[in-house]
Amino acid sequence: MKKLFIIIPSLLLSFSIFSQTSDRVKVLDTRNTNEIPYYYNNEVKFEFKKRDIINSPGLGAYSGLFTFAPWSDNSGGLKHQLNFNTGGIFYRRGSIGTGWNNWYELLTKDADGSISNKAPIRITTNSDSPLSFINTDNSSQYIQFIQSGSRKVYVGLDTHNNFVITKENGGNIALRGAKVGIGTVSIPTDYMLAIAGKTITEEVKVQIRANWPDFVFNKDYQLPTLKEVEKHIKEKGHLKNIPSAKEVKDNDGIELGEMNRKLLQKIEELTLYTIQQQKELQQQKEKNSTLEARLLKLEKLISK
Repeated sequence: MKKLFIIIPSLLLSFSIFSQTSDRVKVLDTRNTNEIPYYYNNEVKFEFKKRDIINSPGLGAYSGLFTFAPWSDNSGGLKHQLNFNTGGIFYRRGSIGTGWNNWYELLTKDADGSISNKAPIRITTNSDSPLSFINTDNSSQYIQFIQSGSRKVYVGLDTHNNFVITKENGGNIALRGAKVGIGTVSIPTDYMLAIAGKTITEEVKVQIRANWPDFVFNKDYQLPTLKEVEKHIKEKGHLKNIPSAKEVKDNDGIELGEMNRKLLQKIEELTLYTIQQQKELQQQKEKNSTLEARLLKLEKLISK
């Protein structure tokens, strides 16, 4: 838009000069020619052109061309052209020797504040901040995406300086083909999310690909004896099939789903041990009751 504002005052000045001698500006019919910058010298010129002759983007077969050439050579700066056609307003500039640059479409704003542009907008720059949004009253500021008259997503800053992504009217937010780092840019291979810090959540669901350890309760499951368990602990310093402290450190942690599966297997094995011990205790209790009964009979016989 700044380029447009720089050119327009010169255009208004030319109208003022012409109005001193005429009530209109002459438009020349040069529809079939595409003059190089050298052709225009110290003048403001209006021409009727075929759009394809001057290679202007837009729509329609014909267009109006406005040229502003402030000087006769390059010492007076560049020469500028505006092309008006059904598809919009387009701008190019050039110099003697190098010719015209590419056409650029000027953005125009509708009465409702909308910017009309039929082609995608690209920003080409070597700046670290090619686009800035500046809020003058420190209120919330966001970009919104609208489909069929309804807002679907808006992203931006709220009044507490939080960056917020909000999805409305159903649908999901998906980051396709991208890894996500929160508080870090170091994401290990084969992982999609890395968080440097603590997390808090109401619920976590982990999908397990391996078999859930209900197989412990199968009749053919070989439950290790407690002597075997004791031997492994003395030799290895940890339960069988459970990673040691060194393994956890070397592997930078544990896999939550796999670890829960292994812990459940140990809990189920412990449950079987408890059931066995309960049976043994019950048997011992019954034996003790039998012995107590026999002892009581003997005491009665002796006492006679």
